Amino acid sequence: MSRLSSPPLIDWQQPVNRSHSLNRGLVAWWMAVPGRVGWKTAKWWDLCGKHHGTLTNMDPATDWVAGGTRGGWGGLDFDGSNDKVSAGTISEVGASGNLTASVLVRHTGGNSLADAIASRALGASGSHAGFVIGANGNSGSWQWMIDDGSGDAVVRSATRTSLFSNNSWTMATLVWDGSLSCYLDGEDITSSLSLFTVGTVTGAIGGSTVTIGNRPGTTARAMSGQLDDAKVYSRALAPAEVAELYRQSQSYYPDLLRRRSSRRYYVMPAASGGFKPWFVCQRSRTIGCGVQ
Repeated sequence: MSRLSSPPLIDWQQPVNRSHSLNRGLVAWWMAVPGRVGWKTAKWWDLCGKHHGTLTNMDPATDWVAGGTRGGWGGLDFDGSNDKVSAGTISEVGASGNLTASVLVRHTGGNSLADAIASRALGASGSHAGFVIGANGNSGSWQWMIDDGSGDAVVRSATRTSLFSNNSWTMATLVWDGSLSCYLDGEDITSSLSLFTVGTVTGAIGGSTVTIGNRPGTTARAMSGQLDDAKVYSRALAPAEVAELYRQSQSYYPDLLRRRSSRRYYVMPAASGGFKPWFVCQRSRTIGCGVQ
């Protein structure tokens, strides 16, 4: 697979290639795509068309950043104070007891209580169901957490500050299939992380509010840095699939996103869900509704 030097044109009517096996179980995919009509809005559009995120305490005009992500188009800048994106309740997540969550992180430091993507609210261990990828404030260590809300939890963590505070983009992935696996840039690092457990996680993890750049119901875990390319699956990806996901991310997902040949075609996500077709006339540079 050759690495593309510039972003391809995406088919915004059906952006996700559902025929590819790696997209099986994909329930939400938030990714910044500069150049698309209306991309600097107060919504982070879900490419799957169902779970659009809402920017909270953020300025769409300045917080969307073009360029920067490795193999991606742009990102969303978080101030480490109270910024967050709320995607609402995603009932598909962990309903079967399995899930995968992944996000591109560029942590700029300055905030050791920083969550990249989470569905578990703050509280005593085991008091809230959900997952977390983020920093736990313990000497700058980062954690991957699963909690079934019945008093049982699994946490893996390590002091990985250097990986998240050097202004580099890192893909962090959490996989749960009854055991917790943790990945950085497609590589399984589970064995190198410390393990902390409370009881035995047996319940479903789903039905929680997914929040990007913070923790649900609070602004106390605000990310300082940039995030992009967040995904949630209702199944556990195999190690080879996580590695392939990272490989695909380096070249604008050539197999996972659908392309169009005409550079005159765009689609804006509709407020009610799904996507609305628009076109841009190359001669007049005006915008109209329909397919050109």
